[in-house]
Amino acid sequence: MAAGYMYKVAYTVLLCLAVGTASSLDKRSQQMTQSKLGQADLDPMHVSYQPAIIGTATTTLFDYASEVGLQLVHDKFASLKLPDTHTSWDIPVIGTINLDLSDIKLQSLDITSSSTGVSPNTQGGVTFVVNGLKTYVTCHFHYYKTSFPQVSGSGNADVRFEDGDVEYKLIPKADATGHPMIISQEPAQVAFGVIDVHTSHSSAAWLYNLFLTAFEGQFRGVITDEVSRQVTETLPIEVDNLLAGIPTIVDLQGLQFNTSLAGDPVVEPDRITVKDWGRFRLPSKECPYQRASTWISPASKDDKPPMFIADIDESIIDCFTWVLQERKALQKHFRSADVPIALQTDNWAGVVPNLPSQYPGQNMSLDVATAEPLLTTITAKGGVVVSGNATLMFALDSEDPELAGKPLFELGIQSEIVATKIWVESGQPDCDWRLMVEVQIVSDSIKVQTLSSNIGLIKADALQGSIRWLASSIAQKWINGQLLKKGFALPDIPYVQIQQPSIAFNEGYLSVAADVKYVP
Repeated sequence: MAAGYMYKVAYTVLLCLAVGTASSLDKRSQQMTQSKLGQADLDPMHVSYQPAIIGTATTTLFDYASEVGLQLVHDKFASLKLPDTHTSWDIPVIGTINLDLSDIKLQSLDITSSSTGVSPNTQGGVTFVVNGLKTYVTCHFHYYKTSFPQVSGSGNADVRFEDGDVEYKLIPKADATGHPMIISQEPAQVAFGVIDVHTSHSSAAWLYNLFLTAFEGQFRGVITDEVSRQVTETLPIEVDNLLAGIPTIVDLQGLQFNTSLAGDPVVEPDRITVKDWGRFRLPSKECPYQRASTWISPASKDDKPPMFIADIDESIIDCFTWVLQERKALQKHFRSADVPIALQTDNWAGVVPNLPSQYPGQNMSLDVATAEPLLTTITAKGGVVVSGNATLMFALDSEDPELAGKPLFELGIQSEIVATKIWVESGQPDCDWRLMVEVQIVSDSIKVQTLSSNIGLIKADALQGSIRWLASSIAQKWINGQLLKKGFALPDIPYVQIQQPSIAFNEGYLSVAADVKYVP
């Protein structure tokens, strides 16, 4: 979930950088780069990485998980036919009564009056607890006395096992590939406190006691063992079915995103903490950028905190842009048809006076390339800020072979784009969850300089003003009003539906909080 959120945030902000971002980094950017890299040697074999995503499952999720777990056991509980049996009992005055039981069936669980809970245990796992569980057995009976006076009868019986208690210990782990899993070291412990018998034939006390003799004896162990077996088999299977849909490597438009766990989950009295690598990478090369933020275990003041909180470090976006840079995916070629007004020579008279006079009425092409990977800063007040440097090479886009591709001038641009608002809302009409982003191009951050010119003088002030005006009055409106208007669909999580998601900015990371709903 968290990985899916962060990918969309990164992708959205990168799209916004289409306006361009100076050919050489300023001092502040250099310091930021060095801080994030942590060292000059970028050899991945010598970099000690830290997890970029830290998730916290709260007590609210514990409570919900226990309810879902009980419902799963109830829904998956399979009736069981037990073998026929015979017993006898010496009844004062009456004598020895024989009892034959047949068609004995263990029926479904009754959870209507049950209470549940999940709590940490001393073995580094959690204990699933159920109190007030009920189950019942139906059977056909035949009783008889062979000596005088002869007594016999038959009918159906309903034997209820009540006040049942279940304890089942589960331990969350990460396998060798970093995939989450659940293990259990012992069967579920089951005990029933009350046995109640109802018969269709007689309410005689001696018959009631005769049934108690049979079910208090050999059948009590059979019933508790069967309930234990079905709990022990159902919960790990269902949890693993849920976890099986969580990949350790995600392919996002050709980019590899490592979502494997960085060690086993840590169980504490009021939470379970999960650390996820959360790193974009190349097939044979790791991203050099390090986790930037210092994680502080969240202390909720709410009586009922969100079920899950994921803290997502800004280095994920840095690694995303690093991969794009390495793959030269941040280079873009525009023709005049792509930007018809901006890429016409006549419209540059106030900035490059010689351009329309030497090449009147000509179309131009534009090649945009980032000089270095973009850098991300997340702050509580400023939101998500992506800054970087790009070169803009203008050339003629002419049908004349002698003019086509003729270099005109090259600019260096440095800028910042701020995602001032990020939220999640339900889409319509399909009701999927979508990530919504609203951005602002920081006009004062845009710095433009001329790197080369084959067309004469370029007026620096006019160039700076023109680029800033285009960014704030045209590019920003287009980005928010068209590019980002519908948001981005978030990836589906198997068996899980997001409920009431929210996103908050912190120093160096985003916090994504949400409740979840199990949807089989």
